[in-house]
Amino acid sequence: IHSFEPLPEVYRELRRLAERDALMFVHQTALGDADGETEMHENAFSPSSSILSMTAAHTNAFPGTARTRSVRVPVTRLDAWASNRELPEPILVKLDVQGYEDRVVAGGEATLKKVRALIVETSFRELYQGQLLFDDLHSLLRRLDFRCVGFENVSRDRNSGVTLQADAVFFR
Repeated sequence: IHSFEPLPEVYRELRRLAERDALMFVHQTALGDADGETEMHENAFSPSSSILSMTAAHTNAFPGTARTRSVRVPVTRLDAWASNRELPEPILVKLDVQGYEDRVVAGGEATLKKVRALIVETSFRELYQGQLLFDDLHSLLRRLDFRCVGFENVSRDRNSGVTLQADAVFFR
């Protein structure tokens, strides 16, 4: 298991937990379409932290997420990271990057060609500014020969019942 976590505090906790598993490796970087550094919006509810800014739809649906602060984090392309590593197949990748999925895909196309299964947290409403919604992300992944086979962990707006996001499962 290779886990990528750019936020310092969350990284330290994940690394502490990973010490119990010799097959888990934690890397303190965000994934994206360029190597370098970027600003990340660290949220009081860390799973909502993103390189992209949150929309009002997000804070309305998830009221505990209104407080953020800006943090500088390293960012790496998945292909650059994987270029000098032997990754045994079959490979499963889970992308849970708060609206930044298309940028991770753009920076990891060569690596993703070796992936058999892909789980992508995808949105049906714009929760982060500039994110691709499911239809466009689905089209992007189809061009890489992935087929959507189902959804897990569906999240709905508690007021309207509208589906906001889900983990989409793709197979090659």
